[in-house]
Amino acid sequence: MKEIILLALLCTFSLQQTVLLSSSASNTIVTSPANFVVVHEAYHNANNPNYIGYGARWIYKNGSSSWPNGDQASFLSNFYADCQANATLVITADNVFSASLNGGAVFTGNWWPTVYKFTLTNLRCGLNTLTVNVTNRDEKSPAALIFAVVQNQSKCYDCLTPTAFYNRNTCKCQCLDRCNCATASPRYIWAGYPICGCRCRQVLRCATNRYFNPQTCTCLCKPISCLPGYYQDQNTCLCRKRTA
Repeated sequence: MKEIILLALLCTFSLQQTVLLSSSASNTIVTSPANFVVVHEAYHNANNPNYIGYGARWIYKNGSSSWPNGDQASFLSNFYADCQANATLVITADNVFSASLNGGAVFTGNWWPTVYKFTLTNLRCGLNTLTVNVTNRDEKSPAALIFAVVQNQSKCYDCLTPTAFYNRNTCKCQCLDRCNCATASPRYIWAGYPICGCRCRQVLRCATNRYFNPQTCTCLCKPISCLPGYYQDQNTCLCRKRTA
């Protein structure tokens, strides 16, 4: 029963995640050593396929199916993000790795059966660069890397008002249009998101028997109850007897 509940929770977590990047020979390059290219590493892909999920493939540099102890390689992947919520790096490597997003915090691991998860707090709006260094620690054994960057985007694109839209180039909500408040009245100025409209240029401090009305940008009388035959004078805010 516990296993079923755990599986359901994992499935729910996965469904909430949008894949921003998953390791593949098509989206990763070898930056060191020179003159190598990325390939799908045969041993792990055959024996541990889809090891971390998200469609990620085991990768390494070309040239061998086994590498000497201490062999090192550095990898680079670029990806685009249009939501600045925190993302998660899901990663492991055979054997030792260090990873960094946009030159920020360094994340490390040294045991390939463990799937490591790190929170990425420095995700940029637009281009992001993930770099990973891998070191083989077994004599003449396979070396490999697998990773994915995922993000919960359930609250990414909702704006607080229907007069705004989410701009995926700036990763911010902005107003659909901008009106000219000056033509309406010099008392008003334009207010951007989330107001997306005209607002009073100045908020006045009103007397105790008055309140500030943002529609007229003036202080108006607080309504009071007057006796029959009387009305509230808007100049004094007091009750006055009707004369006619």
